[in-house]
Amino acid sequence: MQRKSVVLVVVCFMSCATLLYAGEPKNATFHGTKEQVFNAAVRAAQSFGMVRFTDRESGTITFDTVETAMWASRRCSAVVDDLGSDGVRVSLKIEGAFRSGKIAEQFFKGIQDELAKQTKDSR
Repeated sequence: MQRKSVVLVVVCFMSCATLLYAGEPKNATFHGTKEQVFNAAVRAAQSFGMVRFTDRESGTITFDTVETAMWASRRCSAVVDDLGSDGVRVSLKIEGAFRSGKIAEQFFKGIQDELAKQTKDSR
């Protein structure tokens, strides 16, 4: 009986921690115009799976990651904001907390890689 209580407490704690952590967006700042960063973010999202929605005016992108052995499919929302001379911020909100840091890291790296390609292609 005591073992079941301990397991129940641990499961409840993990569930609550996951729900609380899930709402925290990840942010990264990039150099370039809002349009360049938005285009790079769309291409990076496409490499993750299926892009569900884009709105260039508001800078919003919604996409689903592909389910892999490393993580389950996740719904992600990115917002691209122009910060003026401070660059362009991308805020990424990921549904569910498990491995969200890794997804964000790879998404932001994808944006940086796409921006580097744009720079190389424009030369």
